[in-house]
Amino acid sequence: QPDLTALYRARRDALCAALAAHLGAWFTFEVPVGGMFVWVVARDPRVDTDRLLNAALDAGVCIAPSSVFDASGEDRSAFRINFTLNPPERLEEGVRRLAGAVRRLADAS
Repeated sequence: QPDLTALYRARRDALCAALAAHLGAWFTFEVPVGGMFVWVVARDPRVDTDRLLNAALDAGVCIAPSSVFDASGEDRSAFRINFTLNPPERLEEGVRRLAGAVRRLADAS
């Protein structure tokens, strides 16, 4: 268990560093003290993370938009992203790709 905890901590820290570096202008988040996901909230509530999901998938990245966690399906201003499955360098690359998807959506608006 301690080895797994250290592994997940390093991956969490890598994901959070990448989110801050590449998406900090668009999103906020808190570093989780436990779990396997980071909850990321758009600074602009008009951001539609359902649309972002499609753009992210096109870029080879998967996020869980907040609408799937909202009983009404209306909250689309946040997303959840997992950090346990990939090593730090892959998490960094995924966030870079996600940032590109965000930019493409912003340019299309």
